[in-house]
Amino acid sequence: LHFATYAGEGVWQAHSAQNTSFIENQGQFDGRNWQKDTKIEYAVDHGGSYMFFTTKGVTYRFEKITRNPKKDPQRPHEPKRIMMSELVSATWIGSNPNVEIIASEQVDHYYSYANYVNGDRSNVINKNNIPGYKKLTYKNLYDNIDVEYEIFPEKGIKYNIIARPGADISQVKLQYGRHHTQIREESIEYFINENGELVIKCSLGEITELAPTTFYLDNNEEIKSSFVFENEILSFDISNYDNSRGLVIDPWVISATFNTSTAVWEVETDGYGNVFVIGGETPMKLEKYNSTGVLQWTYTTPWDTGSVWLGTLATDNGGDCFITSGTSPEIERINSGGVMQWHSTGGAFMSGDDEWWSITFNCDKTKLIVGGTKLFFFSMEAHAAIFDINLVNGDVLGHQYVNSMTFSAFNTPIEVRSISSSKNAKYIYLTHNEVGAISHNVGACPTSEPIFHLSNGHTLSYKCENYLPATQNGGGLKAIVANDQFFYTHSGVNIYRRMLADGSLINSAAIPGGSNQAGFGGIVVKNSGLAVDECGNVYAGSTDRVIKYDAALNIVQQVNVPFNVYDVAVNNNGEVIAVGSQADNGSTNRNGRIQAIDMSACDQYVLYCCDANICPVQDVCNDAAPFNLIVSSPGGTFSGAGITNPTTGTFDPAVAGVGSHWIVYTLACGSDSIQVNVIICQPPEACVELNGTLSASGGAGGPYSWQYYAAASTTPITNETECVACGGSWTPFVNLCMIGGIPATDCSTPAGWAVFATGTNIPQPGGSYWPIR
Repeated sequence: LHFATYAGEGVWQAHSAQNTSFIENQGQFDGRNWQKDTKIEYAVDHGGSYMFFTTKGVTYRFEKITRNPKKDPQRPHEPKRIMMSELVSATWIGSNPNVEIIASEQVDHYYSYANYVNGDRSNVINKNNIPGYKKLTYKNLYDNIDVEYEIFPEKGIKYNIIARPGADISQVKLQYGRHHTQIREESIEYFINENGELVIKCSLGEITELAPTTFYLDNNEEIKSSFVFENEILSFDISNYDNSRGLVIDPWVISATFNTSTAVWEVETDGYGNVFVIGGETPMKLEKYNSTGVLQWTYTTPWDTGSVWLGTLATDNGGDCFITSGTSPEIERINSGGVMQWHSTGGAFMSGDDEWWSITFNCDKTKLIVGGTKLFFFSMEAHAAIFDINLVNGDVLGHQYVNSMTFSAFNTPIEVRSISSSKNAKYIYLTHNEVGAISHNVGACPTSEPIFHLSNGHTLSYKCENYLPATQNGGGLKAIVANDQFFYTHSGVNIYRRMLADGSLINSAAIPGGSNQAGFGGIVVKNSGLAVDECGNVYAGSTDRVIKYDAALNIVQQVNVPFNVYDVAVNNNGEVIAVGSQADNGSTNRNGRIQAIDMSACDQYVLYCCDANICPVQDVCNDAAPFNLIVSSPGGTFSGAGITNPTTGTFDPAVAGVGSHWIVYTLACGSDSIQVNVIICQPPEACVELNGTLSASGGAGGPYSWQYYAAASTTPITNETECVACGGSWTPFVNLCMIGGIPATDCSTPAGWAVFATGTNIPQPGGSYWPIR
């Protein structure tokens, strides 16, 4: 198999192809060659493209996730997506049944595989510390004949047929056979081309065995040789050679194309400078690199896009990783050695309809939170939800809704697609249309209302990116991050700065090279990734670079990279790690990339825990009785208008007066604040005076608005101005107005109350203005 390498700007670069090796089979590959009586001894695993080595020969396997063409709409339990597989086997004819396979030149990194037990999604077995090697030798495959396989990442796999003196080369023959899943029009053929090469052409990939080079062992004298391929049997034509001398036949196996994705979705770092990345889709894989870019291990998850939509990654300071599948939600904890600590489906609270898209820790990484969706398909209800996860076993401890709706084919669910921890023990989140914040003590407040929530200013399409697998309708984004004062969001083309206290927008800045496009109901981003450092600098990913901003969003530095960036992270050595791929999900071969860049970053941003949260307070009437504010951590003091007892947090609306009031709660570690709105709850009174005029009194004391009941009306929508006036959002290029997530060509103003006058005393209107209030 041929794997390209890249060397360019930056401190170090890596991609999984560079780390290919012959992996020992400890059960993780059993049966993958579709040969029940032949055990796989070693395998080359490149995420959707495999070579399996047995004592009898080699099997090439290509895989691709595809939509199920036989799915019956009346049978919802049938899978929407299935694995499409094509296999080509090459069996040594008449070879030694007791051949010894010797693995040598062990690589420094190792492998860890997770597999379901008998298809049970709640039961996963993990094989760890599996070695890989650079060389395989079939010792005495035929009398006096050995075969050696070696991996050269920049060239492919070379196999040498080594014939010692007295060997009979005519014995060496390979019988080729083809197998496939028969779920659609697959095609497999093999032939000798005009260059004398054996070509194996599948609909999912192409393998070429280059014409052999043959020479004597004692003096490297080359001998004329070629392939012979008849009746699907490959042999070697070597003319006029002396079999009393040792001989080497040296073909190369390369793979010109194959359907696989090595795209890297997310990157995290630990407290020691190690780098953790997750990527791939058949299956998804977690890798650990040290601070100099040397691969330590690869953990192969049980998840691929044939059964789930891929999830997300978070890493703690010690290097433990928490990873999820997005749909049919599952979560695993993988320790710093690549060993699975536990696998969970979330416990009794979860259902198979729920989804997990984004993950983060609290301030001191003692709590784990996942943003996603709580779905009820029977009632067509969708709740953008944040789940509180038990770090010990992965069970869900509680949840909080931040948006609820019913959905349909024209009204897709609103979900938490990005989440981050922030100062003062809060989580900030990004949904398709909002940003908001909640306390990290999920469920501690009597009301489930967020601390704040408001429009994000850049509504996302349901499928909000063009780089996660095309078979899934969306997933998590690394598009929100916070420091001590602000939080930032990423729309592909712009970065937005908001106040941490209330989410109000301060300013925005363009992302050079950034890109998004119009999608159904919103935008689709082509790049993402946000990170902050201890000095307040902000790092954003683009389609061809990483940009460093100061806290006010002035550009400080730009470094180009040869791939689309999906995520960035600040390491502990001044480096910024960027990950992504060289092509979007419309391409066959994604070419995932990891690059460390020297951007003179300050230390990693560290959150200090201080839970001074005050539970949100709904609007209160000015004549309501005094009440005590509720906090997460008692023992502090309160201040602000209306506070009559600074210890208990007693708030008196009458003392505060009508209006909005900031209340501050202070602990020894710091402070936080909320806004309390005091409103007039008693309605005003309207009277008809003796002279026929109308007068108003009471309530808030004016100014007063007089309204009449207006009939319904309809307004056509032909342009952006009319769309906005109707309360919709205009999608350029396709010139489409979206109102409430549904395309609209006109807007109807329902019958309702409309203002016709203001003042304490007004003339009585004519009969068409009736009824009035």
